[in-house]
Amino acid sequence: MREETDIGALGIGDAAELLGVTVRTLRHWETIGLLAPEWRTAGGHRLYVEEDLERAQRILVYREVGLPLAEIRALVDGDADARTHLARQRRLLVERASHLRRMIGAVDDMMEAIDMDRKMSAREAAEKFGGGWNEEYAEEAEQRWGDTDAWAQSRERNASRTAGDWDSMFSGHKAIVAAIGDAVRSGADPDSEVGRRISARHRASIAQHYDCTHGRQVLLARMYVGDDRFRATYENEGDGGAPGAVEWLVAAVEADARANGVDPDTAGWD
Repeated sequence: MREETDIGALGIGDAAELLGVTVRTLRHWETIGLLAPEWRTAGGHRLYVEEDLERAQRILVYREVGLPLAEIRALVDGDADARTHLARQRRLLVERASHLRRMIGAVDDMMEAIDMDRKMSAREAAEKFGGGWNEEYAEEAEQRWGDTDAWAQSRERNASRTAGDWDSMFSGHKAIVAAIGDAVRSGADPDSEVGRRISARHRASIAQHYDCTHGRQVLLARMYVGDDRFRATYENEGDGGAPGAVEWLVAAVEADARANGVDPDTAGWD
């Protein structure tokens, strides 16, 4: 039974069930000031009244279309009325539906390529699943690493990938982003078993392209901190990421390296 009171409020468990989220999500929203119910029971337990649930519904729609939580908070804290919110959300959902239709077409193309056992280049795969091919970034990567063994390994391995291979790799990367986001939101210590597992998954994902030691992983992870393109990937809340994900990953990778006898402060490529 629902934990209703004489003011028609719900306890956190019932509110989470009604909204289709976890209790941990509601607690995280409260921590960051996104949804902070003011009512409490005599025992100090949270109570969600109708105004809280209405705000939560707005948050959920904005989250569904991929907006980061910080932007969602600014929107729901604004002075827009309910109809203005709904009009904005409808526009965003239409855009999202258009994107999903394009993704369905991309999946159909990938399935056809798999059925025909056709090889697919990194450029083709990125255009279908990665939000478009960044020519500038590709040229920058070649200028930076074009004369290294790792670059040669990556070119050789990528040349033989099928559509199914790329699909699996993109899915695997998104799963890592979501795992890091979950770790950040739950307050997991980067220097823990959770951190070790995520670091290992991250290193394995790099090793699909070229051999990746703990030292190489440290250097690559640190590069993410100063590059907004990587930060946008790992902190994209639409893919399950979270603000602070890059710093958490770097800390986890460095802790993992230490646990395996590699000093992050002296880590090298070779």
